[in-house]
Order: sequence, then C-alpha cells, then structure tokens
Amino acid sequence: MRFLLISFLLVSCTYTVQPADLPPSFYGIDVAEAITSSESAFLGVEVSLLQSADVFSLDVQPGIQIKIVAEESPAANAGIRAGDILLSYEAHPTDDPQRLTSLLALEVQQRTVVLEIQRGSEVLLAEVELQMKSTSKLRSKYFVERGLLRVAFSDNDSGQPQVAQIDELSPLLDAGLEEGDVVRLYQGVDPGSSFEIVRRIRLGLSPGDEVSMTVVKADGSERIIGCTAWAPERFITEFGLWPLFYWKRYPG
Repeated sequence: MRFLLISFLLVSCTYTVQPADLPPSFYGIDVAEAITSSESAFLGVEVSLLQSADVFSLDVQPGIQIKIVAEESPAANAGIRAGDILLSYEAHPTDDPQRLTSLLALEVQQRTVVLEIQRGSEVLLAEVELQMKSTSKLRSKYFVERGLLRVAFSDNDSGQPQVAQIDELSPLLDAGLEEGDVVRLYQGVDPGSSFEIVRRIRLGLSPGDEVSMTVVKADGSERIIGCTAWAPERFITEFGLWPLFYWKRYPG
C-alpha cells in the first residue's frame, strides 16, 4: 500500500490549453458598397490620416492631413495648401478621411462652407465655395466588424457611426444595442467615423476584452452599453501523466 502511494505521488500531471485559431477574415475590414449616380460636392483635396510614429497607434490626433490640392479647385481658390491640417468641416471634427467623405456626401447644392485649418502653429478659418459635380461611383454604405463584436456601422448626418446591422450572435445584442443607435463614445473617446471605429476595434480589441459604448437611442436618450468581446473556444493540446502517459494534439 505504501509503495502504491509513493508511486502515485511520483507521477507528474501536465496539460496545455490553447484558444482556437482565429480565421484570417478577423484581421480585415469589410465594406459594403453601392453605386450611386448623382451630383456630389467637390472640394478638391486628397487627405489622409495624420501619420504617427507608431503606425498601429490608436491615439487620435485632431484633424486630417491635406496631401494634394487640385489646381483651381474650391479648396485652392480659398487659399488651402498641401500640408495644411483640416480640423473641422462646418464645426464637425474631421479626425479621419471617411468622416469628411460622409459630410461631403450630405451636400445637395452649391454653397459656402467654413473649414478650420491648421497651418504650422496658426489656426485659420477658410470659407470655401463648394462645387457640385455629376458623379457615378462606388460609395461606402457601411463598414463591418464581423469577428469580435459582429456589427456593421454606417455614418449618420453628422459623420458619426450608426449601427446599420447587428448579428444575432453579437455580444452587443444582449447588452441592448439596436439598429439605428448612434455611437457617441467608444471606450470613453470619440469613435470617429464608421471606418475609424471598425479600425480601432480591429487593432485595439482582443478576444475576451471588456467593451464600453455610449449610444444615443432613437428617442434621443443616452445609454452606456457594455459587453465582453467574443472569444474563441479553448481546448487541450497536450496532456500527460509522466511517465505513464502522454498525448498531444497536432494542428491540421
């Protein structure tokens, strides 16, 4: 009896648990697009996110970089130059290119708009006479995060992300998120446009992380919604009772 007890105590039990691999689609941003044919506002600039020392940084810097100004365009006629930083469009913050695109898409006629421009240490106000042009091109309807939160966002009239679709398996559904809700804050900060909030989810959120959103409901009320991001199943990859038994699961 004593020998059996000593033998049992000498047996070493080991095991390893790993999460299931995430499919490659989790690392991309999906977009649904539609072809529209109508007049659209023409500003005459090409813009990009402000470059950070860390290309994957989620810190939001105010404004977007004006890379190119077309000759004799409304922007050029107003004195805007390449290298300027566009801070706002008609008092709406423009912290990512998609928000500017959404705001321009809402314009229905030629009019004068006010842009807030940073040039070096100086902040300027530029009055720009928008032009309307007949176009037929692809426009983004909504951006989809189909992995961790499983929700699609479009842009509302203010360029804010609005819930366009929500999957029945989304953890946000049980938390009270509904189609039509407008996201005012994501993780405590301005979420940017529909593209920007999906970009932040993809880069900054990991499976099992806690999520907080402040949303505006259809009746105008605000609500804080919290949930846990989806996490893959975990399974045992190795198990052993040394020196009696050892098992290992090989991928594939």
